[in-house]
Amino acid sequence: MSDAGAPHGGMTLFDFESQERQALHRNHGSAGGYFHFAEASTAIFAATVTGADRSRVLFMASYSMVRKHLILAVLSALRQHKVQSALNLRQAIEGGVIMAYLIANPDPVQPTQDLAEVVVDNRFAERLNGKARKWLNASYPERSQALKEFKDDINQTDSHSNIVNSYATFDFESVERGFSENLYLDRQDDDITKIALWNIGHIANHITGVLVHVARDHRGVEIASDIDEKLAFLARLDQALLAKPRWAEHISNERASS
Repeated sequence: MSDAGAPHGGMTLFDFESQERQALHRNHGSAGGYFHFAEASTAIFAATVTGADRSRVLFMASYSMVRKHLILAVLSALRQHKVQSALNLRQAIEGGVIMAYLIANPDPVQPTQDLAEVVVDNRFAERLNGKARKWLNASYPERSQALKEFKDDINQTDSHSNIVNSYATFDFESVERGFSENLYLDRQDDDITKIALWNIGHIANHITGVLVHVARDHRGVEIASDIDEKLAFLARLDQALLAKPRWAEHISNERASS
């Protein structure tokens, strides 16, 4: 492979990847229990389903998609990419709604249709998304509302580009010194990383709860026999983390008043 030079301020894409790897290891250590909470929550979600009927192919596809985005949300938070982490979390929330719908409404396609062709049809995807949102809101209104509020929180700050997020990657003080310094990683802030990891774990557990509740109300999807004990453990860990820092208490108060 030819060396095209280092056009990004003297750095190559491999240099950026190296920065991410270093950030991941550094933040993994400094985040402590918040990292373990996010990791456990996403891992338990990934192990929740132990089997499914052949009629639940699209459910399994959506389940796999949600798992991927939860993992990417954790990795992005550890790599100091706050917006990227939030966008992956939003994908997981939206995928969780679709996933729940497909448990109760298995593979809504015609027998003569090719499943692989259907899932890449944007028109089918739009109709499915709309049906899933309406169904969850009608069938499980409280759980639907909780997921909507999580998504609304993300939409307020991270779903669309805004000047506020530039603070994380632009050194405004450097302008006064006669130059501008652009950062690839977000500024290192242990509190922001911990908030992101707690939020991922908290939302992942809600998505798991939706999955378990819907699967138990309908046939076709098998759930791990020890999932209630695991979710209870995660709930205790969640509350223990909330009891620690001031920012977590602020989040807890906001959740209670919303």
